[in-house]
Amino acid sequence: MLQDPRNSLVATQNRKITLSNGKTYAATNYQINSVALSNGGDIAALAEVIYDQYKLPDRLLCDH
Repeated sequence: MLQDPRNSLVATQNRKITLSNGKTYAATNYQINSVALSNGGDIAALAEVIYDQYKLPDRLLCDH
């Protein structure tokens, strides 16, 4: 499980974050905790921002 500080700053002065793949998302309070709410409740947007910001590997493996 990845736990990140919910108030991590991710946006620039225009309250947008542009990912390394070129996608842009809003972050109305400049913080990572506002990404989903600022994009119509899209949890996938938040997941993409977390993936991009923390440079997570393409695949996380779990042994069961």
